[in-house]
Amino acid sequence: MSSELRLLLRDLRQAQELSQDELAHQLGISRQSIISLEQGAYLPSFPLLITIIEFFNCDLEELVEGLGQNAAQLPSSDEVPIQMIEQPATSSLFGAINVYENESEYEVQVQAPGLKENELNLEFSGDTLTITAQTAVDRNDATKKLIRREWEHDSFSRQVRFAHPIKEEKVEAKLSDGTLRVTAPKVEPVKPKVKKIEVKK
Repeated sequence: MSSELRLLLRDLRQAQELSQDELAHQLGISRQSIISLEQGAYLPSFPLLITIIEFFNCDLEELVEGLGQNAAQLPSSDEVPIQMIEQPATSSLFGAINVYENESEYEVQVQAPGLKENELNLEFSGDTLTITAQTAVDRNDATKKLIRREWEHDSFSRQVRFAHPIKEEKVEAKLSDGTLRVTAPKVEPVKPKVKKIEVKK
């Protein structure tokens, strides 16, 4: 970070009596990112900057000291250097989808690590497959005390619209090794009837 700019994140955090772990959880980033930001290693990305401002309900000037003529040093929403992009503490692959197709069917693969069959809901209507999931992965345990949290409740809702008509009654889903696989057979095209025409004399 430029020596002319200083992120007042530590001041705001301490005023709210939040630990670095608690703030990291609220912002969806790692504790190490909080430490780096408070030490002035770099400026936050534009989306993270907005998240911090909204969380503390403060003005930009209250968060960044020394703006004035140095405002141009802040990252824009269009150009964010890679090193400024914050990675969420939770997996971004949860609920990610791959869709495959061949002549006879579609196969939808959904990343669903840690989910059980009864935590998934699938519906097919018209040409659209809807997949929803919600699970409380943080289950209470009276014998343990939580001292660090990087994930809590996971949920997602995804929809896939197929370009080809589907045999709804033949759609099948299977959960294995953290991946949900949905097979959707295509409706076979109707073959035109061929009628022989007799040539009369």
